[in-house]
Amino acid sequence: MSQSFARNRSRLHFGAAALLLAVSTGLAPLPVGAAGPDFLAGSVVSLPADIEDVRVVGNWTDAEGKTGVYRIVVVRTGSSTIVARLFVQWLTYPVGGTSGEVLSTVEIDQVRQLGANIVDYTFEDGGSELQIHLTLSKAGDADREYEVIIRAADDYRFEPAGN
Repeated sequence: MSQSFARNRSRLHFGAAALLLAVSTGLAPLPVGAAGPDFLAGSVVSLPADIEDVRVVGNWTDAEGKTGVYRIVVVRTGSSTIVARLFVQWLTYPVGGTSGEVLSTVEIDQVRQLGANIVDYTFEDGGSELQIHLTLSKAGDADREYEVIIRAADDYRFEPAGN
């Protein structure tokens, strides 16, 4: 399974879309800092603005038979020079539970160390591993392609694409 995400960082476009959605549906946005009607709504309101992409990207099964999904979190900082950070989380949804839980989180440190922005990514869920194909952009440089192959929170490989 392969998916793609292209990032257009137009805050005006996003703001206009959110306003249009609120007006067209009759929904009023929650005020900043409001707890909202429940814990989850309050949690969403309080997310830092630097968290710009959150996506569930595939399924995993561990050696003991526990199952769940991977979640990718992209954080971007800066205004004139944008630097991205990439996190992968392992989520599980216990039987009879009311919500999922985060079992593990790993930051792909090499992305932050390159000081570049993630301008596109695709992923493949291989069952025993998650493959993320990244396009990174750094001011003044040509876009570069990388791959992250993740088997566990403490077992991943980051390398230029095609190696």
